[in-house]
Formats: sequence, structure tokens, C-alpha cells
Amino acid sequence: DDDDLAALAERLGHLPLAEELAGRYLEAYPRLSVEDYLARLQAVLDAILRARPADGILAEESGRAAGSLEGVRLLDLYGGVGMFGLSLAAGGASVEIVEANPEAVEAGRRAARDGGIDNARFTRAHVGPFLRQGAEAGRRADE
Repeated sequence: DDDDLAALAERLGHLPLAEELAGRYLEAYPRLSVEDYLARLQAVLDAILRARPADGILAEESGRAAGSLEGVRLLDLYGGVGMFGLSLAAGGASVEIVEANPEAVEAGRRAARDGGIDNARFTRAHVGPFLRQGAEAGRRADE
């Protein structure tokens, strides 16, 4: 109902992309209520806040939702220290993490090394030029 949607928009900070993704998720799972969606979202956010990048806690939560991540290739843009990317790599995905901040890239590389994660690669680059160069070279994120 409208009150549920208003609460969802408020919780997502009225960010258009977040609202769009939430809407798609709820369309894909029509029996899931907005309240249950928000509870799941909060559980993942809580796991992120408790996790260190290499802990794999997010990968555990993502694995429950998405199934096995083996063989999945992901591009983590604006990846920072790899909170998402390294967690998903710990769950089996092959991840390229793109971040412009050199301190974040180095911290992420250390976290990957310390966590024994060898299927994540950090690329120090600004996202716009990185994507343009990839497109010009004919690379696709889904290949």
C-alpha cells in the first residue's frame, strides 16, 4: 500500500536507483512484503557493519539470496577497500574492484592478501575513464 511504499522510500533515502532496484526486487518476489524486504535489507546492512572486508559475512548473506557465486564475474565500481567485492569474492565470485583512492586500494589489497582471497583484483582508476577505455577496447562487464 501507499504507506508501505512511503516507508520504503524514506528508508532508502529517496535515492532513485535504490528505489528502482527495490521495486524490481519486490516485483520478482511478489509474495515478499515491503516490511519483510526492509527486514532483509537491515539484516544485510547489519552484517556489513559488523564485517571486516575479508570476513565473508556478506558473501554468506548473498549466497543465501543468490545461490552459489562460483563462476560469477563481477565488477565493483567505486569499490573502496572492497567491503562488497571482497565479501562476494570470498563467496566464490571473481571480482574486479575499481577505486581511485590509492589508500583504499592498498588497504583492500592487504585485506585480500590477509584473507587468502585470490579471486579479487583491485584496479586503481577513476570509474568514468576506466569504463570508457574498456568500451573502446571492446571489453564487456558480463564476459
